[in-house]
Amino acid sequence: MGAQKKSQSEMTFIEKHRRKQIIDTAIEIIARDGYHQATLASVAKEAGFSKGVIFYYFKNKDELTEQINEILLDELRDHTRKCMKEEAPQADNLKAYVEAYLDFIRKNREKFAILVELGINLNQKMQDQLFSSLVYIDCRKSLAVIMDRDGKRDNLEKKTADALVVVVQAMLDGLGIQYLSDPKNIDLDACQQVILSMIASYQP
Repeated sequence: MGAQKKSQSEMTFIEKHRRKQIIDTAIEIIARDGYHQATLASVAKEAGFSKGVIFYYFKNKDELTEQINEILLDELRDHTRKCMKEEAPQADNLKAYVEAYLDFIRKNREKFAILVELGINLNQKMQDQLFSSLVYIDCRKSLAVIMDRDGKRDNLEKKTADALVVVVQAMLDGLGIQYLSDPKNIDLDACQQVILSMIASYQP
């Protein structure tokens, strides 16, 4: 059992490969059948491993799905950072963030759907409510930094400035959820322009 405590840097190549295979299989099951069908037994069966192998890497389903959640969030963060870096230094950082966030949703619809489902199920377990505050604390902090970098909150009262951060993130995620359910009738580009126009209306 001591091997379970190995960090990823301490794992052998084969161990890393097996761990990734387990995570990838769980992602496939969640995407295809939903969160509740992704049991350790179903992951083991589909990955071609015994349950003992799964328990070698993850003590339970929560640990596995928390790792998946973190991996997908990192992909979203990396995508937005990369897109923003590719913009000119004098570019509007918030505009680049909005465009990058929606671009991730457009290109990774399945992964965004998994993030939504995990957000509901994992946070329900943590605090017995639909979403815990942990879901958005880091996200709001990052968005506030981006908006401050652009000076978009400089001349607003603190209450309004903080509300603007919440509303912008809510618009992006709400739009993403609608796009998941009805991609043919949701024009992300048109919605993006509306969001940016609404943000601009708050600038002095």
